[in-house]
Amino acid sequence: MGRNNKSLNPVDAWRKKQKTNNEQKLKQRQESQHEALRRRNPEWLMNEIRKINEMERLGQTNDRHVQKRKKLIEAYNEVVKTHKKRELRERIKSQSDKDKQKGNDEDDEEIDTSGFVVPASEHQVAKGVLSFFFFFFFFPPPVPPPFFFFKQKQKKERERRVENDATGKEKSAPTRNEAQVDETDEGTNTDEEGDSLQPIDEGIIAKSKQINKKVLNT
Repeated sequence: MGRNNKSLNPVDAWRKKQKTNNEQKLKQRQESQHEALRRRNPEWLMNEIRKINEMERLGQTNDRHVQKRKKLIEAYNEVVKTHKKRELRERIKSQSDKDKQKGNDEDDEEIDTSGFVVPASEHQVAKGVLSFFFFFFFFPPPVPPPFFFFKQKQKKERERRVENDATGKEKSAPTRNEAQVDETDEGTNTDEEGDSLQPIDEGIIAKSKQINKKVLNT
């Protein structure tokens, strides 16, 4: 049989088992002590460390005190670290609660417009005006090309002339002869019935004058 498979003496086996049990108990006890120190107040831990330092100054310490001070220092550092983390977590939580409370207060302070009803016509007019303003503010109309208005005027003038030529009603300025004829027409007398009198011929007027002279001479 090999060395590993060789059976141990019952006494050696019992001692080995007792040794492992003692090690486990010691480990558990140390963990419980360390946990108890971590639950301690950091001020109490600092006071214990100062006491051991004072004993060391007086020369009253041994290895057991040195080990105890080492454990106290480790526990103190862990406690301070956990306290800082807890304070930071609480500060963040309190700040978030304040922000939420501030937001709720602002919502409460808003003016209640539930009782004020805007007429539908005024609302529609205001909405239309605002939409018109914002549309032309953000999307202005394009700039017309050069001579745009001049070309439009020429186009309208051309269309008017074509229309007048088609209907035969184009109006032109009166000539000089037509103006004179109009003046003579206005100067002619009319009878009571409204019929216009014909102009007298100059030959007839001359014959009437000769007849009047002969009558006067006789």
